[in-house]
Amino acid sequence: MEPFKLMDTPFLVFQKIIKQMEIIEALEMSQTSKRMFGFIKFSRRQIQPIQLFKGDQRRSISVFEKNDENPKCTIYLKREEMEKDVMRQLRLKDTVLDFRLDDEKQLSCYLHRDSTEEDIDSQLVHLFNYLSDLFNNKTVTVWIRPSLVETSHVLFSNLQFESCQLLKILEDDPLILSNEDMTRLLEVWKPTIGITIKCSVEENFGPRNILSLPRLCIINARWVTFDDLLNMECKMIFLQNHSFTEEDVKKFINHWMAGSNPKLMHLRLMGFNLTPNWEHILEGIEYRVWDEKEKTKKFQRGMERFLRLGGLGGGLGQFGANPQDSNQVDTSETVYISSLALLKMLKHGRAGVPMEVMGLMLGEFVDDYTVNVIDVFAMPQSGTGVSVEAVDPVFQAKMLDMLKQTGRPEMVVGWYHSHPGFGCWLSGVDINTQQSFEALSDRAVAVVVDPIQSVKGKVVIDAFRTINPQSMALNQEPRQTTSNLGHLQKPSIQALIHGLNRHYYSIPIAYRTHDLEQKMLLNLNKLSWMDAVSVENYTKCGEANKEHLKAMLKLAKNYKKALEDEKNMTDQELAIKNVGKMDPKRHIADEVSKMLNDNIVQSLAGMMATTSLQ
Repeated sequence: MEPFKLMDTPFLVFQKIIKQMEIIEALEMSQTSKRMFGFIKFSRRQIQPIQLFKGDQRRSISVFEKNDENPKCTIYLKREEMEKDVMRQLRLKDTVLDFRLDDEKQLSCYLHRDSTEEDIDSQLVHLFNYLSDLFNNKTVTVWIRPSLVETSHVLFSNLQFESCQLLKILEDDPLILSNEDMTRLLEVWKPTIGITIKCSVEENFGPRNILSLPRLCIINARWVTFDDLLNMECKMIFLQNHSFTEEDVKKFINHWMAGSNPKLMHLRLMGFNLTPNWEHILEGIEYRVWDEKEKTKKFQRGMERFLRLGGLGGGLGQFGANPQDSNQVDTSETVYISSLALLKMLKHGRAGVPMEVMGLMLGEFVDDYTVNVIDVFAMPQSGTGVSVEAVDPVFQAKMLDMLKQTGRPEMVVGWYHSHPGFGCWLSGVDINTQQSFEALSDRAVAVVVDPIQSVKGKVVIDAFRTINPQSMALNQEPRQTTSNLGHLQKPSIQALIHGLNRHYYSIPIAYRTHDLEQKMLLNLNKLSWMDAVSVENYTKCGEANKEHLKAMLKLAKNYKKALEDEKNMTDQELAIKNVGKMDPKRHIADEVSKMLNDNIVQSLAGMMATTSLQ
């Protein structure tokens, strides 16, 4: 199958602009997730001319709120010489700020030649204060020229610019950007997403901390050395008018293919002095010439071949046939967990709090719709994460042999682990572990139990199985539940975020108990006749009586106060005086009854013990 480009794949682009922006030479390289070399394409293709929108057509700015057609305010701008006098720009995210006669969602402030710096700064203060009250969670982009760094005192002191996401420094010939000005801009605004430098800089440009921002665009990049390029931690880099040679490009390709610069997703180098010798750069690397006209046809042919690789049951146009819906099996499968297995899982999970614990489940696959979990045993691993490498095969084999000697010949039907306090779902490591179990048995089950959120009468537990990634990539229909048997747990938001119904699905759980198990469980906390005649420690009984008397004294004071307040209440106030409040009279009766019952039982039990021993 011929290689074709996948979406969201890391790639490098080295460009040479020739013949006045009419033809572009591009070298594109793609990698897989493990940074294995995928393919290279070398292309020469026509590019479209760039259309510019004239700035003098922007006459006014209207500010709207979301879902409101009425503007909150309108800012009118002067029309003369606005295109070259852009001072700074403020962009607001998740708001609607539209230019009249323009679709760009941005708000620009212009500095005119007939305006003083104090006038502009005073107007900006009022504008920013208004926008601060009107909108929240702004994404701020600051545009500024080098000549305004020394004069914009009010702008630097405004709270709106304590931090910004993007910083763009515009061209301001013949002035250049000094190290001191750049350091001041970084200290005041602290950009977090990226920086664009379009102006000229001094020869020994010093600030190298900008090379670690996610986005970097430098028009005059001759100060960027090859060592800087090797050590950059950016995701997207755009460098123009650089000093790199074709040998530097060749070294960087090998450096990047070896796994270095792991964060780099896109690099564009523009402005070579001479056309690079691509044959020398790509020496030893297999590549092909990419024709723009054949791009669509090759992509379609490659996609058809890719889809035919995993045609499950002829559902995706296999061998040129018309696409058909694949048959979905009935998925009324249920996991039956015994009482013994459930008690062991909860006990093991509570003993490991706050760490995660894991174990294996023993049982059998009865039919296509039934999985019985009869018993479980713990594995000697605990921690915040459990991977398949952590499962000890020697311990597992010995444990299964010993269980067979005790009458447990069941096989391993899955595994369980605990999520103490944070719900039932599978993390990325858990999904990998489950896929390893499913490689041995397709019907293996992963059970997650939360011992912290589980209370008496309600166990927080769920069972999962992974979804075949090929079926998801081929856009097949997801798993369907066509039976009215069983009960699926309502998925939590946290589980949906972590891939539920995308990477794995939930399976109904039922608890099947026979008569003997029910009798055994009911007798666990059952009281006998001995509990009624047992004598408690007299010291503890005396302390309990003191606590009862203190509570009765406090309640008596509250009851006396309530009687005094009733004299001044109306009939309506008397009817609702105890609504939502503690009734001291009823609580006094409860305390007296409880203390009398405890003392009567204690006295009778003591007399019976004394009489029987005489």
